[in-house]
Amino acid sequence: MAAAEPDNFFTQKRTIGEIKDKILPQYFKIWCESYLKEAVSPSDQPLDFFDLQAGEGFTPEGQPTSPITILNSMYQPAAFEGDGQQQVNICFTDSSDKVVEKLKINLEQLPYYPALSPLPVVSTQSALLELWAGSEAGQRPTLLFLNPASQALSRQILMQALPQAQTDILMIFSVNKMRSALLPDDAADAMNGFWGERWEEIQQINRTENNIQRKELRFMQALEGVFRENGFNIFKFNIKATGKNAASQYLFLATKSIENYLGMKEIMQAYSQYQEDGVPLFEASSKALAPLLPGFFSYLHPFCIANLAEDLAGSKSRFHYKTLQAIYEEHSIGTNYIKANYKVALEKLHAQGYLYPVDAQNKKVKAITDTSVIFYNLHRPKNK
Repeated sequence: MAAAEPDNFFTQKRTIGEIKDKILPQYFKIWCESYLKEAVSPSDQPLDFFDLQAGEGFTPEGQPTSPITILNSMYQPAAFEGDGQQQVNICFTDSSDKVVEKLKINLEQLPYYPALSPLPVVSTQSALLELWAGSEAGQRPTLLFLNPASQALSRQILMQALPQAQTDILMIFSVNKMRSALLPDDAADAMNGFWGERWEEIQQINRTENNIQRKELRFMQALEGVFRENGFNIFKFNIKATGKNAASQYLFLATKSIENYLGMKEIMQAYSQYQEDGVPLFEASSKALAPLLPGFFSYLHPFCIANLAEDLAGSKSRFHYKTLQAIYEEHSIGTNYIKANYKVALEKLHAQGYLYPVDAQNKKVKAITDTSVIFYNLHRPKNK
C-alpha cells in the first residue's frame, strides 16, 4: 500500500495559534455532531464549549481565527447533523483583558451576531472562573480548549475536569513549557495533586534524565497515564522539532467518547506522515523519513500492516461475525491504525484463507467494505 501524501500545513513552522485555528473548528464540528444528532429537540442536549485561549478573533492580516470560524459554522446549522445553533453555550476568554475586550468588539461587529442564540459569553478569566463554578459544566457534554502551559486558570480547570464523565479536553503545547508548568519547583503546589501517585516518579525523571528525547517521551507517557487512569482515551499528534535541542509541540486530545476520538484521528490523518505500508505515524516534520532497514520494519514500527494482520488473525473469538467498521472502532483505540489499514489487513487474511466477508444474508461476497461481516474460518489455514 503506497503511503499517503500529507497535507502541507506542517511543512513550515507553525505557532500554537495557527494550529488551533486549523484544527479546533474541525474538531468542534465533530464534537457537536456526536451529541446533537442524538438530540430530539433543541433543548434536549445542551452543550458547553469553553475556549480559554480565544485571542482577538482575527489575525494581524485580517483573517478570522477559530472563535469566528466556529461562530460562522454555528450560524449555518445545515453544516451540522442536527440543529446546533440553539444548543451550544459558548464561552471565550484569554489571559489578557485587552484581548478579551477586542474579541468582544470583533464578535459584536459580525452581521449575524444578534441572531445567535444563545449569544456567546466573552469574559475575563476571573469572570469565567465564577461562571465555571456556577455552571453545569462537566455534568453535561463539555469541550474545553485549555492552555495549561501558560495559564494558571487552565491548570485549575484541568484539575477539576479530570473526573468529569462528559468532558473533552483539547490542548496544543510545547512539551518543555508544559513540563515546567505541570512540574513546579514548589512541593506544595496544587499541581502535585494532578500527578497523584506518579508525582515522585515524574519528579525523579525530570531531575535525572539528561537525554532530551527520552525525557520528552517519558514525560508524555506519564501525562497520558494520568488521563487514562481517569478513563480518557488519548489521541496525540507530534509536531516534531527540527533544530538542535528544540522542543516538540503536541496536539493532545483527551475524551471518553470513542466516536470523538476516532473523529480526531480521521482529521489528523490528513496531516500525518506515513510509513511505507500506509500506516500513519501521527506526527509531522519538515524532515523526510529515514530509509528503512531491511528486515527490521515490524520491529521498529510496532504499528504496521504485518503486525495488524497477525493480531487480527489470532482474534477470531473477538472479531468473528463483526463488520470491518466494528472491528476498527474496537481495535484501533490507542493505536496508529486507521480504517484503511484494517481493510488492507483483512484483505490479506482473506487471500490467505483465514476469513471471508459475507453480506447481511450470510452470503459470501468478494469485496470487503465497511459493512461487510467478517466470517472467520473454523480452522486456521495450513502453511500460511
